[in-house]
Amino acid sequence: MEDERLSRVLARIHQDPSGDHSLETLAHEAGMSRTLFATQFKQLMGESPGQYTTRWRMLKAQEYLQEGDYPVRYIARQVGYKSEPTFNRAFKQHFGESPGAFRKRLNQ
Repeated sequence: MEDERLSRVLARIHQDPSGDHSLETLAHEAGMSRTLFATQFKQLMGESPGQYTTRWRMLKAQEYLQEGDYPVRYIARQVGYKSEPTFNRAFKQHFGESPGAFRKRLNQ
């Protein structure tokens, strides 16, 4: 995968964490088939496009929780989750605690 193609895809993920970052959409952005894109992305980045996107979204969610008193529902939408419970599960799986517990620990 050319660096320009990867840069374009990464910019898309970073600039709009709430956007559609399905494998099909990202492969289209890179001008590649889904299989080729997924293979080359993983070779270059060390994780699948889905794993990378989830990790980025969780880091952005962590920033929202650290920076302000935004409702969890708002944060979930800002990082691409339509459902607060789905976001809560993903956050807990990634960080080992719920968004609420994370925020509470920060405020102690």
